[in-house]
Amino acid sequence: MQNRPKPRIHSPARPRAVPALGAGLFAAVALLAAGIAALLDLAPIVPLTLTLVAAVGTITIARAAGQAEALPSLDRETRRHSRPAEWQALLDIERAQTAPERRLRLAREFRRIAAEALAAPVTDRRRWPRPGRLAALCRQAKLLRASATDRSVGFLPETLPDDRLSAEVLAEAIHTLTGYLALLAAVRRAPGWDLEVQRVVVRERTRLEVALERVNNVLRDG
Repeated sequence: MQNRPKPRIHSPARPRAVPALGAGLFAAVALLAAGIAALLDLAPIVPLTLTLVAAVGTITIARAAGQAEALPSLDRETRRHSRPAEWQALLDIERAQTAPERRLRLAREFRRIAAEALAAPVTDRRRWPRPGRLAALCRQAKLLRASATDRSVGFLPETLPDDRLSAEVLAEAIHTLTGYLALLAAVRRAPGWDLEVQRVVVRERTRLEVALERVNNVLRDG
C-alpha cells in the first residue's frame, strides 16, 4: 500500500459554449437597458447598467448550461437535493486506469456518503437529511454499488496484487451503506417510531460504523 499510485482526478467537463438562446436573451436585455437609460437621460450610468446585466446574465446562463450538461438524466427533485460534483465523482470511478486507482475512487465516495449518513443523530428523525436529500443519497449509494460490483473491469491492470483494500472489502462496505440508507428512507416515512424500530436502526448504524472504520484503517495503515 505504500507504493499506491495517486488517482488521477478528472475535473467535470465544462460547457463548450453558451446556448444561442441564452446569448440572444442577454443581448436583448442589454439593449433594452441601454434604450431606457437613453430615454431617461441617464447616459452616465449606462456602462454600469450594462456591466451588471452582463455579469448576472453570464453567470446565470453559464450555470444553467453547466448543470444541463453535467446532470442530463436526473429529475428535477434529485438535481435540487444534490450537487453536480457528487455525481461527476461517481461517474469518474469508471475513468480509473488501474485496479488500485479504481478502488481508491470507490473508497473515497464510500467515505463521503457514509460520513453524511452517520452525521445525523440516530434517534432524532427531525435532524435526519430531508427526504429529497435522503433519496439522492440512496441513489448515489446504488450507483456506487453498481461500480463496486461490476465484473466487467477485469481489463484494468492490477499493480497491487496484495492490496488490503480489496474489491471484496469495498463491496461489502458499500452494500452496508446502501442498506442503511434504504432503512433510513423507509423509517423516515413510517408514522410509528417505537423502540424496536430504533433498535434496528442503531444496529445497522453500528454495522456501517464498523465498515467505515475498517476501510479507514486499511487506508491509514496501507
